[in-house]
Amino acid sequence: MDVLDDRIEAGTHRYWHGDDNHVRGGYEATHREPDILPLAQARREIASLTDTVLAATTGARALRDARALLET
Repeated sequence: MDVLDDRIEAGTHRYWHGDDNHVRGGYEATHREPDILPLAQARREIASLTDTVLAATTGARALRDARALLET
């Protein structure tokens, strides 16, 4: 994951866009290189999958523990 994060960070450019009409005098802008967009999407999907697996295993453990408590 660290390698993927490093590649995404290397292809992401953050800069300040000055604007006299903006309350803060401008705003932060972010640009990602076109080949980085699929990597960023994959990173989000991997994180979502990781969370889903964690939730499923936690739920399975809770059911197992509840069953053990009911049987005793």
